Amino acid sequence: VVDITPGYDLLKAEHFAEILRAFPDIRIVFLMRDPVNRALSAMGMIYRNLFAKTGLRKAQFVQDIIQGKAQHRHLIIRSSYQDTIRELEATVPKDRILYLFYEDLFTDLSIKKLCQFIDIPFKKGDYERVVFAGKGPKFRNPALRRYLHRELAGVYPAMKEKFGEDLPEAWSATQLSETGR
Repeated sequence: VVDITPGYDLLKAEHFAEILRAFPDIRIVFLMRDPVNRALSAMGMIYRNLFAKTGLRKAQFVQDIIQGKAQHRHLIIRSSYQDTIRELEATVPKDRILYLFYEDLFTDLSIKKLCQFIDIPFKKGDYERVVFAGKGPKFRNPALRRYLHRELAGVYPAMKEKFGEDLPEAWSATQLSETGR
C-alpha cells in the first residue's frame, strides 16, 4: 500500500508513532524538493485552484505572501524539512526511511534505490517524458523569491549537514543565487 500526500510533512512524532503501530512494517519515502522552488510550485497550484477563481490578482496574492499573512504560512512550514525529519526520526527506525530528492529522482540511480527500498523489481523509466506538467502561473517576482529565501534560509544548511554531498547541486545554486555569495 502506498499513500502519497504532502500533508505528512506536518505530522508530529506521536502521529508517526501511531502510523507505525498501525503498520509495523511500513517503509517511508520522504521526497524533498528545493525549498524555495517547492514553495513557488505550491503557490502556483494554490493560486490556480483557489484564488484565481475569486478574481484575486496574482500581484495581490504575491503581496499577501510577502507580507506574511497567516493563511500562507503553510508554504513555509511545508518546506522546513529539518522539522519533519526530526519528528520522523524520533519515532521511525532509520532503516525504514528513504530520503530522495526531486531534482535527482528521474534517474536510474534514484529509481533503483526506491525499488530496492520498497522491494520491487527495477524497471528503467522514460525520464525524458513529462507527465502532468504544472499548469499554474509562474511566480518570477524577485521580491517573492527573496522573501521565501529569507524565510527558508535555515533549511539549506540543515539539509547540507544532514545529507552532505548527497544534497542536489541545484539546492546550492538556489541558495547562492539568493544570497549573492
